[in-house]
Amino acid sequence: MKKYILVIQQQGAVSKAHLVNKKSQIVATGQQTVGIIADKSEWIGYDPLEMIYSVRSAILKVMQEKKVKNTDLSSVAILNAPGTCLVWDKSSGLPLYQAIDAQCPRTKDRCRVLIKNHMAEEIKKKTGLNLNYHHAAPKWQWIFE
Repeated sequence: MKKYILVIQQQGAVSKAHLVNKKSQIVATGQQTVGIIADKSEWIGYDPLEMIYSVRSAILKVMQEKKVKNTDLSSVAILNAPGTCLVWDKSSGLPLYQAIDAQCPRTKDRCRVLIKNHMAEEIKKKTGLNLNYHHAAPKWQWIFE
């Protein structure tokens, strides 16, 4: 019988896996931290492969703790930190760069230039989002340059 929902929560520096029962109660949690990469002052990033391994580790911890099998799961839910930017190479399947945290200010100056050049309104018109260094798009541009 399907007893649990597995909830995977990846938030940059920590990955968690929760088992939730039919009463919507968290009955067990597994957690694994991810090392922070600080290339420069205030820059925040993570090794994408370490992020994957940390998710796997958190899942294994919670499943083993409660002696849960895959067949005991009714579904899997995945939550991730909005704004954390990660780009994978289509051919190799490997990350192009480290994951850049939503709070990382490395694209702050780029956004200021776009605002100065009156591009913020155009970006809002095309995307529906205000130009902000917390969003993924400036980070993607930074990675590809």
